[in-house]
Amino acid sequence: MDKTEAAFRWIWQLLAERKIPFVVGGGFAVRLFGGTRPVYDIDLDIPEERFRELLPAVQPYVVSGPSRFKDELFDVFLLTLDYQGQLIDITAAESIRVYDTNAQVWRDDPTDFEAVEMREAYGLTVKVQRPDLLVRYKRWIARATDLQDVDELERAISTVLGGRGSSSSRQGG
Repeated sequence: MDKTEAAFRWIWQLLAERKIPFVVGGGFAVRLFGGTRPVYDIDLDIPEERFRELLPAVQPYVVSGPSRFKDELFDVFLLTLDYQGQLIDITAAESIRVYDTNAQVWRDDPTDFEAVEMREAYGLTVKVQRPDLLVRYKRWIARATDLQDVDELERAISTVLGGRGSSSSRQGG
């Protein structure tokens, strides 16, 4: 079992035991849709009020937070963990803001727990942010890795749509 799988199974178990809903996002989500670049961290979004339930179980692994984090691209409530060498970023779903580098404006981008697709990650079925929403967010951020993710997601979307015959058959739009 590699470090990403070990970390994902560990955090999944902690969230499941506490019945804390989560959505997989970021580069790890792209991997679940067929992306090929290495996973840097596991990005999960949870309701902000649920952090206090999770914190006692993850305290030995905390790198930073939970606290407001802001840099040139992100303005989020964030908890970063390091589990056996794998970083896990847990973000408050309701208050995500990202910087749109093309329009040069901050955009609210809260996680919609219904705008998901169910995917398998290491034998576990999980909610993953829809590819169209991942593409939108990654275009806003527009780092080199994000643009690679956009290319791979768009290929995955066109393959799925090609197999279904039309874009109207895709759930959510």
